[in-house]
Amino acid sequence: MRIGILGCGYDCDENIHEVLKPWIELKSQYNFVFSIAHGPFKEYLDLYKTTDKGNPSWYNQYKDSIDNFYFHNGELEHEARNNALQFLLKNGCDLIWLLDFDEFYTAPQIDSIIKYVEKDVDTAWYKVCFKNYVFDNQTFIAEPFCPPRI
Repeated sequence: MRIGILGCGYDCDENIHEVLKPWIELKSQYNFVFSIAHGPFKEYLDLYKTTDKGNPSWYNQYKDSIDNFYFHNGELEHEARNNALQFLLKNGCDLIWLLDFDEFYTAPQIDSIIKYVEKDVDTAWYKVCFKNYVFDNQTFIAEPFCPPRI
């Protein structure tokens, strides 16, 4: 099974290594194809009056592991994700996994989720339940965040 990882994030330098590390470690084992959308969404440009800083500081470290970087500046969120998605669709991915750069998985968690999905191929999509932290990575909201991700 070819698994497309549609990564999306901006201004995430402090977390990016922890986010990407388990995915990169498992890339050859699971035939991952990475397409990354990077840049500020229009919603944030309007709100924070920010502009794109160009390539992120981590770009050079991961450019050989990431199959496609889609750099944008001011697209709506769905436009940026859809443009990065096109690369995955053109490269024959059987499954698409959305990965925001504030979502942390371990390699065993990724492995376990993939094994579960492989056993249940008739399901069209899956939600992933995250612990919901706000602001300081220590304040926990009891109701988990369960977005559709796969």
